[in-house]
Amino acid sequence: MKEEEVKELVSRALAENGVKFEPNSLRIRYYQDEWGRVDAFGEYLNDEGYYEFAISVDKKGKVKRFHVNMISPRSVFEELKKLKRE
Repeated sequence: MKEEEVKELVSRALAENGVKFEPNSLRIRYYQDEWGRVDAFGEYLNDEGYYEFAISVDKKGKVKRFHVNMISPRSVFEELKKLKRE
């Protein structure tokens, strides 16, 4: 399975679980396509903050495992990004 297909599958699973995110901020850091399912780890950004996720989805789109954690609030993320540019 290609990364774009994984990204589509993960974004659909996130949306089905009520997660709101900026589509262009979704980043897949790692994925594994074995045993009839896709395990993915990545990050995304929304109005509240910067999040990471670990998700396991079968080929039909049924979520087997779903974990989302906030890394930092949006204001802190933007401030760090601004400091990094300077």
